[in-house]
Amino acid sequence: MSDQESQPTPENDTKRQGHPLTDIAEQARQQPQKKVKQTVNLRFPETVTKPRLTYILIGINIFIWSLQFFVPREIVVALFNGAFLDVDAVLNQRQIYRLFTAMFLHIEIYHILFNSMALYYIGQHVERFFGRRRFIIIYLLGGLAGSILSLYVGANGLGASGAVMAIWGAEVVFWYQHRQMFGAMATKRLRMTAIIIIFNFVVGFAANAQGTANIGNFAHLGGLIGGSILAWLIGPRFFAMRVKDPKPQQVPIRIVQANPLVLRVREILFYGAGLAAMLLLAIVFGT
Repeated sequence: MSDQESQPTPENDTKRQGHPLTDIAEQARQQPQKKVKQTVNLRFPETVTKPRLTYILIGINIFIWSLQFFVPREIVVALFNGAFLDVDAVLNQRQIYRLFTAMFLHIEIYHILFNSMALYYIGQHVERFFGRRRFIIIYLLGGLAGSILSLYVGANGLGASGAVMAIWGAEVVFWYQHRQMFGAMATKRLRMTAIIIIFNFVVGFAANAQGTANIGNFAHLGGLIGGSILAWLIGPRFFAMRVKDPKPQQVPIRIVQANPLVLRVREILFYGAGLAAMLLLAIVFGT
């Protein structure tokens, strides 16, 4: 990841003293006659260095939102009316596609700005460590979980918030599972993410209770739960291993991926079946 102050990148790790991954390597590479700190480069398998997918998703959301300024109003109204999450249309008219299309719709400028900034901040971190395939799976299927949960409380809505919260959930799971590998940095990220998530729900429920806003808290909750479950099942699992007989100047440890995505197709299918079952129950009991 690329936090300017403390976030590592998957392929180019940062300089960190006392880090569980780099203690051995630092000792091996440090030359006694030099007092300059050394940089240890570690390769994280199945990761990316540039979060292009995050930027693409932000661009798609902004493009669709901006149509209201360039397309005749009648067309925009028809587009939004036919694509937002209308609970009655989903349950009674079986317009299931709305569960998906609603994730890319925004109306107010503060809505698109907030979701774009949140996706930019958290998306680039998660995409780097998870890779593009895991990232898009969690974004879309986690967002669908938020849309389906909204059906149970009769909450119409639109926006990428549920999908963004799925990415937040994925980050929580990642840092929890790698808290020993990354040490204090993982603890810091977990604490900061927990504060942001809790603050989001406190503000959301308070605003709805006071009638000052109409925030899809259950879409947020569904996305958070869905993204966390997916990250636990298909997320990356990195481990540090010693290199036997390292070459001169070679880092004597390497990072291995213990949870390759190609072996988790069954888990993705099970998750999809769970979403289908939740949708079916909502339709049966909601009609």
